[in-house]
Amino acid sequence: MFSVLIVDDDDGIREAVAEILLDEFDVDVYSAANGSEGQRMISERSFDVLLVDRMMPVMDGDRLLSWIISQKLQIERVIVMSASSPRLPPMVGFLSKPFSVDELIAAVLCVLGSS
Repeated sequence: MFSVLIVDDDDGIREAVAEILLDEFDVDVYSAANGSEGQRMISERSFDVLLVDRMMPVMDGDRLLSWIISQKLQIERVIVMSASSPRLPPMVGFLSKPFSVDELIAAVLCVLGSS
C-alpha cells in the first residue's frame, strides 16, 4: 500500500483522480484544495506520491514545489498536472491536462518504478 496526496483546486479533478487511484491501486488517498493546504499536510505526514496542479489560488504548484525543495524534504515522487508544459526539477514527472485514465495510471506507475 502507498499514499498519494492530490493537490488541485478543482473538486471534480480531485474526486475523479482519487476514484481512479482507489480503483486501480492499493492506496490511501488524501487531497488538498491548494498548495497551502498541501504544504500543511506534507508537514504533518509523509506521502509516497504527490499529484500537484500548477495553477491554483492561495499557493500554486510551483511555489509548493519550491517549498519542498527549500525544505530538503525527501519527496522523490511528484507528478505535476498542467495544461502547459513547465520546466521542472528532475524529481518531478509531468501529466498534461486533460489526461486520460490510462495516462494517469501510467504516470503513477512510472514514478513508483523510478525509486
